[in-house]
Amino acid sequence: MKRGRACRPAARKRRCGRCLGSRQLLPLALLGRACLRGFFLNLFNLIPVVPLDGGRAVAALHPAIWLLGLIGLVVLTILRPSPLLPVIILIGGLELWRRWKSRNLPAFAGYYRVTRWQRAAVATAYLGLAALLVVAMNATHIPNSF
Repeated sequence: MKRGRACRPAARKRRCGRCLGSRQLLPLALLGRACLRGFFLNLFNLIPVVPLDGGRAVAALHPAIWLLGLIGLVVLTILRPSPLLPVIILIGGLELWRRWKSRNLPAFAGYYRVTRWQRAAVATAYLGLAALLVVAMNATHIPNSF
């Protein structure tokens, strides 16, 4: 994997963190909402569905987690309809089917071969980042006054 693709999600989180740090200097309502949206977008991107970054991360844990992410996205679509979610579900479902069929092919065997400590490191980073984003969203939340 290229260095740029692996570092892209981390760079977005750092930019949102700088937004949180400068929140003390600028008007709270303006910057606080921007920070909240940035953290939410990054947390959404961690959903374990293949076209999103979370789908790439959980591939190291176990490919079956993609199915759980896809089911969760379907539930989210039912509870909070959005025109973008069905597109992600369609792309994710087709990619899940393709990857699941090709997971035992010799050409892809090395992609899924991960040691235990690597799985633990990926799980710790993935869950830790998700928890950090939830805490950051809570810190930047501004209750509505209406």
